Amino acid sequence: MKTKILLLFLLGWMEIIWGQNLINESRMLNGPTDLHQYEASSISKKSASTISVYGNSKFTIVGEEGEYYKIYFWDWEKDSPDYNKYNFNTTTDAQRYFLIEKKLIDVSSVKIYNRIAPAWGTFVYPFKWRPNDGTFEPTFALAIAGGIKFNPWRINKHVFSALLGVGPSSVSLDKYNTTVLDKPLDNKISVAAVTFSLNLMYQYEFVQFGVSAGIDNIFDSNIYNWKNQGKPWLTFGVGISIFKDNEKTASPTSNP
Repeated sequence: MKTKILLLFLLGWMEIIWGQNLINESRMLNGPTDLHQYEASSISKKSASTISVYGNSKFTIVGEEGEYYKIYFWDWEKDSPDYNKYNFNTTTDAQRYFLIEKKLIDVSSVKIYNRIAPAWGTFVYPFKWRPNDGTFEPTFALAIAGGIKFNPWRINKHVFSALLGVGPSSVSLDKYNTTVLDKPLDNKISVAAVTFSLNLMYQYEFVQFGVSAGIDNIFDSNIYNWKNQGKPWLTFGVGISIFKDNEKTASPTSNP
C-alpha cells in the first residue's frame, strides 16, 4: 500500500499527450540558417545555391520533398526587401518556398504556439491536506479537467494552465471524522464521493508541477455526518508528459 501511495505521490498528475505529423506545423528558426530555395521546375526540386535566413523567422511546413521539409515564411512587410526575398517573387507574383533538412528541423527551429489555447488532461490526486483539521489523507481521486493554457513565450518551454476538474473519488470514514445519528461511527469504511477541483499547473518543457484545491461530497450524506463534507482540501503534484504535444501550432500572421 505504501508503495502505491509513493508512486502516486511521485507521479502526481499525468497528462497524456499524443504526437502528430509535422505538416502544417508552425515553427521559428533558432538562429541564422542557410536554406535551399524550392524550384518546382527542377528535377531535384531545389536550387544549387543557398540563401541565409534570419534567426527568429517564423515559417510553416507545407510538405515533404525526400529528406527535406518544404516550408514558406510568414509575411514580412510588403515594402520591405525581405518580402520579395523570402515571401513572394514580385516579378512573377509567385510564392517562394524553401527546403529545410528533416534531420535538422529540431536543431534549427522550435515549434511556436498561440499564447492562449484550450487545455485538458487527466489528474490523479495522491493525497489531500485538509486545512479545517490539519490532517493529511492518502486517497485515490481521478479527475477529468479542462481549461486554458497560457504560453507567454510561444515556444512551449514555460506554460501555465488553469483547469477545472470533476471526477469520482473514495473517502474514508471513521469515528474521528464521522457520526451517525449523533454517535461516532463504529468502524472504518470507504464510501464513494464526487470531487470538484481547481488545478493550477506550470510546465517546463516536459515536466509539470502544480497545486490543486477542491471539495469532496459523499453520496450518503443523509446517513453519515462527515465533518469534511464540502470542506476544502489542497494537494500538489509532479507529472511527466510522456508523448509529444498534439496541440495545434500558431496560425500564420507576420514576421517582425
